[in-house]
Amino acid sequence: MNENIKENVERIRDRVALSARRVKRDPDSISCGCKECRRITRFDKINLRGLMTIGPLVGDPKQSFKLLYRLFCNARELGFNMRYLSMGMTDDFEIAIEEGSNMIRVGRAIFQK
Repeated sequence: MNENIKENVERIRDRVALSARRVKRDPDSISCGCKECRRITRFDKINLRGLMTIGPLVGDPKQSFKLLYRLFCNARELGFNMRYLSMGMTDDFEIAIEEGSNMIRVGRAIFQK
């Protein structure tokens, strides 16, 4: 992969990552996330179809899930063809579904004894 593209994709991924703590520090994080979505569309080979997050390792994931859902909705309103909102894993998938997730990851619940 071209190093410049790799660097830009990494920067975008890092900037779109949201947490409740970050939004408390920077209330514009949601609009910043939408700006980063716009930057992604500059790459003609990248088709932004959704967002994904993993809840915090400690504490309640509800706030982080709410924030990503808000970004997802804002991006759709801006015309992005968002289809997937992937939030929630084995330990918190119920909360993720309540907060709008349409894709969950529950591999440990299925495969681990």
